[in-house]
Amino acid sequence: GGSLSGKGRNYLVAGVGRENLEKYEKYAGILKNKIRTVQLSPVANLNAFQFTKEEEFRSHPFLLFEMGHEVSYLCLGYKGELEVLRGIDFGGKNLIQNLGELEKLDAKKIKENLTKKESTTNSYVKMVLTALSKEMESSIDYFESLIEEPLVKIYIGGKIGGLENIRSSLKYSLERLVEKWSPIEKLEIGIEKSKNSSLAIDGDCLNVAIGAALQSLNPEEEEKIEAAEEIAGEVKTEATT
Repeated sequence: GGSLSGKGRNYLVAGVGRENLEKYEKYAGILKNKIRTVQLSPVANLNAFQFTKEEEFRSHPFLLFEMGHEVSYLCLGYKGELEVLRGIDFGGKNLIQNLGELEKLDAKKIKENLTKKESTTNSYVKMVLTALSKEMESSIDYFESLIEEPLVKIYIGGKIGGLENIRSSLKYSLERLVEKWSPIEKLEIGIEKSKNSSLAIDGDCLNVAIGAALQSLNPEEEEKIEAAEEIAGEVKTEATT
């Protein structure tokens, strides 16, 4: 875990077990598709969103925006299905560096200014996000052409989603509603009172952790594995006859 303050915390979460990953790799091999990379973060992010915003996930076009350290991910889905997944080479590191160069300030001061409602840093945010906004707009246009419906709302998670200046800049550039979402909105939290402050700081950043945990508890996961086994068996039989 982490925060704008730079202090990290560790969380133990559930994820996709090695045994299941080995099964997926085995079946992909039979189907002549080699697994090179498992992108846990975007998929887990989608799982957490499904749990938190079920109506939006099932019924409407949606875009999940997650800004990582060096890469930002766009997950565009419609009626419970992921339609477009894209990584853009622009993350929090680029944001902080570019703002620092414009204002001649160090990273610590930039992070501090981003949390303030009024600061000179905020006046530069829109300019720094211009290239990212154009890439996002390109993906949105492609997505809308696929589903033949307009995308009305963009959901931002993580610490970046809590920054009003970031949300307002993207809202202005993309001309769409931009809303912060948190993976703990529907969770019943049972922790010690002394740890409540830590959760308030880190809660918005736990979407990947919560999404991975939810997936491991999902009874549909076994059904997917069984379906994969059945398909792989059929392909193998056809190949030997």
